[in-house]
Amino acid sequence: MNNERSIVVENLLNFSRPLDELQRQLSSFDWDFEGITTVLHSEHIVQVLRRYLSGELTASMVEQWANLIEGREDISFDINNEKWVTDTIYELANPVLATPLQIARARELILEGEEA
Repeated sequence: MNNERSIVVENLLNFSRPLDELQRQLSSFDWDFEGITTVLHSEHIVQVLRRYLSGELTASMVEQWANLIEGREDISFDINNEKWVTDTIYELANPVLATPLQIARARELILEGEEA
């Protein structure tokens, strides 16, 4: 992965920049990707959920974040926790189809992620 792309993807996984900035930067890269991916770990998700619980992030922001991650070819999921990471990103990105994010659910996901 080229250095600029890997930095932007890492910023996305860490949710260290505003969503509109991340989305704009990501849209400048080709969708198709071949190369070394950046790995999404359960710790990334747990940290975002903690930020949601603290009030720093809204459920809508978490949904947008997960949508930016879901389906990207330049991101792979931690093979040690792949099912939990895959299922959780799907749930966060698709609250209408899965479970809407609420405080109790965020706490459950954090516990599951810490055990994963």
